[in-house]
Amino acid sequence: MVAPGADLEAQYQHNLRVGKLATDTSAAAARLRAALKEATNPVKRAALNSIDARLLTPPVRYSPPGLDTHVNYLRSQTADFDGKIGNHPEERYAELRAAIDAIVGELDAALGPAKG
Repeated sequence: MVAPGADLEAQYQHNLRVGKLATDTSAAAARLRAALKEATNPVKRAALNSIDARLLTPPVRYSPPGLDTHVNYLRSQTADFDGKIGNHPEERYAELRAAIDAIVGELDAALGPAKG
């Protein structure tokens, strides 16, 4: 039997992790947008455009969602829910965390480590 409040504690911990993921995703998106505005080197621009295509959702109706949209959707799944977090949100968090970490690694390779 699960201890009273254990489900809520697990939900809280999950939401903290997803909140950090959303913050990291927003920071990567802001860093990418700023770099794209300044990029003049064609090789660097190509690398940044590749990241853009995966990270950001294009502003075109019915376009495929980028990782930013997937992260925000995951956050919305459990933000206003009080109960046990199922396996799917936990698995999806792990997938998205790995994808965002890889994107940040690519940004670091293209731009150097983030300051801050």
